[in-house]
Amino acid sequence: MVLLDLDFVVGGQTVMKALSSLRRFSQGSKQSMQGFTLLETIAVLAIVGLLSAVSVSSGYNFWVRLQVDEAQNNIYSAIRTARANARSSAGSGTPWVVRIENSEQSPVVIIEDFGGQCRDILPCERISLSNLVRIRSSIVAGDVPAGQLAYNSRGTRLGEAIGGRFEIQSTVFDPDDLRRCVTVSDALIGTVRRGCPAGAPLMTPIP
Repeated sequence: MVLLDLDFVVGGQTVMKALSSLRRFSQGSKQSMQGFTLLETIAVLAIVGLLSAVSVSSGYNFWVRLQVDEAQNNIYSAIRTARANARSSAGSGTPWVVRIENSEQSPVVIIEDFGGQCRDILPCERISLSNLVRIRSSIVAGDVPAGQLAYNSRGTRLGEAIGGRFEIQSTVFDPDDLRRCVTVSDALIGTVRRGCPAGAPLMTPIP
């Protein structure tokens, strides 16, 4: 019985030591696993942050390009409207003009009769553009103020019409990399198209 008790004690101590060692190993393993999980979390967050930054940058670039394209479309439509209004004013013979006002925080496309009367029958229009763009013009025609495009009641350009263009430039990116144009031909009828002349240099501001 004494030997049995001694064996039990010795065996019990052996078992306790083994359990103690196993517990320490388990705790160490948990700490290692917890540390690895933290590193994984940091890595994932870093990757997510990088992808988010790239996504935001790409989204902003797309938005800027969209505003430049929209400005081009608005100017093109404004010219067509002015020409149609001029033809509708055949009775009064009032010419209609498209001009750009850059004095405000963002450019404004103005469609108005040549005298600026803005009658109710054919009211003037003001189209505000994004502050992400600026508009320049090389339109020249006789007595018409520089930068303005005017049509008479026959739908042809006023004065000794010289071809030119409205150029839409980005205020964010290099204009050489991002610009659009609405180009008017030299002909009296003033054919209008979207697009910049090949090799055309950047334009100077409207006086």
